[in-house]
Amino acid sequence: MAAPVSIIDQTIKVLDKLDKKVEDSNPGSIDPRISGGHHSAVIKGKTFYFKTKPVSVIEHAREVAGVYGIELSPNQEKILAELRGTDPVIWDTSCDEMFLLVGQGGGKNTVMEMDGSYQARYLCNVVGNPYELMSLFCDKPLAKNLNFEITNNSLVSASQADTVFFDRIKTALKSTMIEGENFFAKYMGMNMKEEGLGDIKSKVIEFPRFSAEMGGIVFHSLDSKISSPEGKTILTGYMDEPSRAETQNAFQQAKKLYGVIRGNTTGRFKNGVGKTIAFSYPNMSEWDLT
Repeated sequence: MAAPVSIIDQTIKVLDKLDKKVEDSNPGSIDPRISGGHHSAVIKGKTFYFKTKPVSVIEHAREVAGVYGIELSPNQEKILAELRGTDPVIWDTSCDEMFLLVGQGGGKNTVMEMDGSYQARYLCNVVGNPYELMSLFCDKPLAKNLNFEITNNSLVSASQADTVFFDRIKTALKSTMIEGENFFAKYMGMNMKEEGLGDIKSKVIEFPRFSAEMGGIVFHSLDSKISSPEGKTILTGYMDEPSRAETQNAFQQAKKLYGVIRGNTTGRFKNGVGKTIAFSYPNMSEWDLT
């Protein structure tokens, strides 16, 4: 019987070079953009390679916070660990939804931008085919042409989604550095310029595809319309300020929207891989969705 994933050998092994015979027998199997040593981990009995040494969500968040010139609070780190676990190579599947009730000024947006940028880093760090790895965590095969989409729906307004959350995600992605270079530019060939000059647009951030036959990562800034998540393959769906559903009609709309997002994440990425995360400060009104 295969050992469960919680007790398998997950030790990161730094390989200064791969066996030349392996390279010769698998031409083109190693991403040419990789420099220096290779890193591998055994996950559910299979060996996967990473472009750089994998980091946990806490390590990633501390690195980005360092670029910002800030320190995360213990509570912020605790939330990130509950969302993504502390293992640098295992995608956390312990839950598929989370509600975060944080007071004004409590730093919930910082948590979300660290979480969103970490997911992109994790997926982009896999050598070759991230769908094979994610399929193991989903316990079902994933089509290689689907996108890993990360969405944010604001219950306040579309402009709130753009300026409060999405602009901060852009900053977090730009601040994900390795050896003095932007991680995504170096390992994905991503153009970090904005507004039509690069891959970062006002309402969508579309990463280069993993290969010509595969999909990629896409971030979306969405409004509160129930139809906004339709047609997407949502890996993580954020719902911003559900406490702003202050009337019966707004409450019903918010409840339906949450159901659509959660149905998408759990249907596309099963077994706790896909997550729906609602975050706001409670206003304690009768129609506060939180």
